[in-house]
Amino acid sequence: MKSIVLVGYYGAGNFGDELMLEGVLHALPSGIEVSILSFGGTAIECSVPPGMHIEKRTIRGGGLKSKINALSDLVQVVRRADVILFGGGTIFFDKVDRGYKNLFGPLKVAFAAQFFRRRLVIYGCGIEELSSWVSRSIARYIFYTCFSIYLRDHKSIDWACQIGGRLQQRKIKSVFDPAWLVSFVPHETMLPSNKKPTVVFCLMETSFRKTGVFVESNFLDILSESIVTFIDAGYAILLLPMQESGLRDDNRTHQLFYDRLPGQQKKNVLLVKDVTYEQKKKFLWLSDKIISMRYHPLVVGHLAGKDCLALSISGKSKQFAMHMFGPASLVNLTRKDWEKDLKKKMLQFTTTSLNLRPVEAGEHLIARKQFSGMLATLL
Repeated sequence: MKSIVLVGYYGAGNFGDELMLEGVLHALPSGIEVSILSFGGTAIECSVPPGMHIEKRTIRGGGLKSKINALSDLVQVVRRADVILFGGGTIFFDKVDRGYKNLFGPLKVAFAAQFFRRRLVIYGCGIEELSSWVSRSIARYIFYTCFSIYLRDHKSIDWACQIGGRLQQRKIKSVFDPAWLVSFVPHETMLPSNKKPTVVFCLMETSFRKTGVFVESNFLDILSESIVTFIDAGYAILLLPMQESGLRDDNRTHQLFYDRLPGQQKKNVLLVKDVTYEQKKKFLWLSDKIISMRYHPLVVGHLAGKDCLALSISGKSKQFAMHMFGPASLVNLTRKDWEKDLKKKMLQFTTTSLNLRPVEAGEHLIARKQFSGMLATLL
């Protein structure tokens, strides 16, 4: 039986990473042994295909004993694998949390894959600008050990080409985000009658980001003023966090946003906390409009046929919104005129749809074809 190992930040409280994992699990053919190595934990929340048995291990340990056990687990899992698949979001970053030490987990996997001569593939990951020469050296070595590298957005491809150099560029290919592999089939219980129209806000922690002209306090002030138009139009407002752990905890930004609202308006706003991955997916599916700074709620919104407004502070959400919905549904928060554009788009979005492109299954089918073609070259 063929064996595949999936590596990423699964079980770490990030909706997007779980969505990507679900997509990969459901796209795998039957009869494959699956193991998951997680940098975040073993509390995987996404649904698993019926009959699929998954072995879950964590790479990162706390004390010395747990670190030794984690390293032992890594060696055992990689040694019996045929393919190791890096996924689970942006695994190459060093500007928050532990700096260049964030890359130690992927480095251990690359060492083990090279030692046991296993094929290592990066699939659908994101790559941020690496600020230190240590981080770039680690990433360059990982790229060297990879059989192939599939990245999900143009910005990640640009950074990978700069880091890897000319010799590694032939390995780098563009691919749809693994979230597109997910098949959304709404259950009847997910479609209640007579529900109040709902707008879901998915904001993100921005205090650690240096984006030039973007000012978080101004951004939240404009949103809190604009939200009154939605409430007056009869909408209920949900503040839904996509990341609920670490320095990127969205609850901080949502709380600041909520605190800015007038007292009489707060009764129409639900501050959602500590909900499961499946509940978040359900909230997005049941919504009427989605306003998101994060990428993956936009993917769910597109697949579910929802009106979406992208508040872009990163390259991947900007690229997605331009491709899927058109410039009318995008507010680029890194432009000098972002405040004026945000006020205008929020007002327009209250009463009209800004999405110009019809919903279709093309991206899902292309993503499945890309994934199947990649597996055919590996197994």
